[in-house]
Amino acid sequence: MSYSPPAPGAFTRLMWKAAGADESLLRQCNYNEHVKFVGLGGIVAATGILASLAGGFAFWTIFRPKGDEITTGASVAAAIGSIVMGVLWGAIIFNLDRYIVASTGKGDGTEAITFRELTNALPRMVLGAIIGLTISAPLETRIFQPEIDTALRRVRQERIVEYRTTTEANFTKTFGDLLEQRKTWQQEIDAQRQRADSAQARATAEMDGSGGSRFRSQGPIYRAKQKIADDEKAKLEETRARVKPHIDDIERTLATRRAERDKELKFNEETISRLDGLQIRMKLAEEVAGSGVTWMIRLLFLAIELTPIFFKLMIIKGPYDYLEENAKEFIKASRGIGTKYEYVQVEGAPMMVERTVFAEAERERERVSPAKKPETALPRDDTGPMRALT
Repeated sequence: MSYSPPAPGAFTRLMWKAAGADESLLRQCNYNEHVKFVGLGGIVAATGILASLAGGFAFWTIFRPKGDEITTGASVAAAIGSIVMGVLWGAIIFNLDRYIVASTGKGDGTEAITFRELTNALPRMVLGAIIGLTISAPLETRIFQPEIDTALRRVRQERIVEYRTTTEANFTKTFGDLLEQRKTWQQEIDAQRQRADSAQARATAEMDGSGGSRFRSQGPIYRAKQKIADDEKAKLEETRARVKPHIDDIERTLATRRAERDKELKFNEETISRLDGLQIRMKLAEEVAGSGVTWMIRLLFLAIELTPIFFKLMIIKGPYDYLEENAKEFIKASRGIGTKYEYVQVEGAPMMVERTVFAEAERERERVSPAKKPETALPRDDTGPMRALT
């Protein structure tokens, strides 16, 4: 019976490369082996694509213009930068994931996963879990973006009220002290004005006969009262001239403080309007979706990331595995690399040990620098078994 597997297409060969498989060996295998490594490479490629999307969205969330800084040019630059960084991040994760899958052993060739196999694969599983969680976090914020945007507006409004209250409280005492000082100076003017008005009212009443002596005249009594009124008016002008600089100074200080308060309020609003980073979105994603939903998504990405590792531990040895082992042994044998077993004395008892022999290197070493005959040597059995690698 002659069997010829179907020729692999470009996509199949690409998936083989993603899985870290040897194309020349896979071409000699049956179709089932082809499909197996296409699936394995597809998972690795999908991880890289998802990592690229997650990285691009994360970089866009971090570097995109926020608040009043939004401009067309800045948005385009941020978008291009996010795409480039996303592709770079995806390539890094793809290469790392490809290494993890390619370097993970194949277990004992049975479907059962032993404790020893799990222990050996544990470092790669931990690294794969970290990659899975890293990929899932930015995508969670994209999946729940409408809910996060609503929650983010609420958080901004609460922060604005909080910052406004704090700012107003910080300036309230200053405003109160200044207003109290202005009130004191103004009361001094008002008191003098009241005295001047009262004196003028008495003089007028004396003149028209509605008060005072009840005689209408501009006699000595009226002139005396009018002089008092004129003196009080003069004092009023003097008081105004003396007090006005103080009031003007207070008004200028109040205007300065109000400008500082308004500037701080505006700064707070601008700061809060830029409250749109990756950290707060990840935090809000946990709040709006709940830990149950977010962990379901994380477990999904963990499954995608760890499936190739478990797959390789559960895989039953197939033609590709035997061909790969044969190729490794052939390469070692062709370069004079083998394994030799010899006996050595350990605490007075003979023990057989395994020693790797590098025949070509030893011949070259002897040619360049012939080895001296050792003075003493441990007894050994050169007739022991040696695995021929031919």
